[in-house]
Amino acid sequence: MAEHIGTAASRIGELIKSPDMQSAAVDAVRSRAKDLGTEVTRAKGRYEAIAQALGEYARSLRAAQDAADDLLARAVAVQHRIDNATTERTLAARALASLDPSATEADRRRVQGRLTTARTTVSDAEVELQHLRDELEQVVRDRDAAAQRAIDAIGSAQAADRLDDGWWQDWGLDLARSVSEVAGNVAGACGIGALLLGWVPILGQALALTAAIAGALALVADIGLAFDGEKDWMAVVFGIVGVVTFGAGNVVARGANILRTSLKPTASAAVRLTGNSRSPVINAVLTQVKDLKATIRNRPISVVTVRGAFANGWRAVTDTYMSAFRAARAQVLGAASPAHSLLAAAGHGELVADTSAYALLQSVTRRPKALEQIVPLTTRGYELQARALMLVGVDASLAGEWVTGKIDDAMRPPRPTARERLAL
Repeated sequence: MAEHIGTAASRIGELIKSPDMQSAAVDAVRSRAKDLGTEVTRAKGRYEAIAQALGEYARSLRAAQDAADDLLARAVAVQHRIDNATTERTLAARALASLDPSATEADRRRVQGRLTTARTTVSDAEVELQHLRDELEQVVRDRDAAAQRAIDAIGSAQAADRLDDGWWQDWGLDLARSVSEVAGNVAGACGIGALLLGWVPILGQALALTAAIAGALALVADIGLAFDGEKDWMAVVFGIVGVVTFGAGNVVARGANILRTSLKPTASAAVRLTGNSRSPVINAVLTQVKDLKATIRNRPISVVTVRGAFANGWRAVTDTYMSAFRAARAQVLGAASPAHSLLAAAGHGELVADTSAYALLQSVTRRPKALEQIVPLTTRGYELQARALMLVGVDASLAGEWVTGKIDDAMRPPRPTARERLAL
């Protein structure tokens, strides 16, 4: 293996140094090949160190195996002696026990000698067998020590070249793929839902928030995958745009809240500053301003939160929510232009209604002091509408990109696995 790796490293080196091909693409390939050549060279050193460590261990293992085989053969021979001596000891003991009382002293000493010899043989053989066991344990210890030396040498080689997989390769990459896939799908689906159902009280805000959180998670995963080369950086750019548009949308929402809270006081101030007059024109204007003020006061608000739904008690939750729902639906269906319809559908219906009220208030008011209060707010409303419309356009583009990608993935044939590619 190390020899093959060395050959590959040499060929990569020839590619890097070859002057025959010159172009930007070739230069890029050379740059990547140089990094690859360095990694391959480092891998060669690892495999050489591993091969040396395994070779030394193989020699130690062979020596241990030969020693164990020799000890086994000797132990078998000793065990045979023990078995024979044990049999002889049993026979001699029986002979001594069954010896006739009239036997001579010489016969008695002869049988006693057989028994003593058998006992001595058994004892000596057992001592020898124990020595063989001790030698085998030492052989095992030597083998284990050789194995540990090989393990330490392999570990040192792996630590020295820093080619081992880290947490990213072990589990981080798979986690990033899963997060990118799941969170990206959630962000795309909820983003489309927020564009179409943003006008629905509570649901629209929940969809937008879910899309933003899922988009942020997918962005983090996509950045990691892009650095690893598994994801295109354009996907990261789209993710950043999605997160930025959510932040910009919050800015628009805060501006819309300011307009909403300022609308009724501004209308009241316009009535007060216009005042009564004997002029029929001014009185007609004053009547228009008062009518507009009444319309603003009685206009149902289409924005409602969970806390706001329970503000009048849990019994009134349904009535509160349905009132906001009907008001929001009326804003979508009664929009004066396609742009207003898009804004209302995306949840900016109150901004459109408030800006229209300011514009109408400005058109019927003639007193300079009243106009000083109304004109800046009207201008601010138009600015916020333009920003909101731009954000809706960006979100629609991102949603279209996501849908197009899903359609392309569905129509593209499945990528063959490594096993299938090898079978080809």
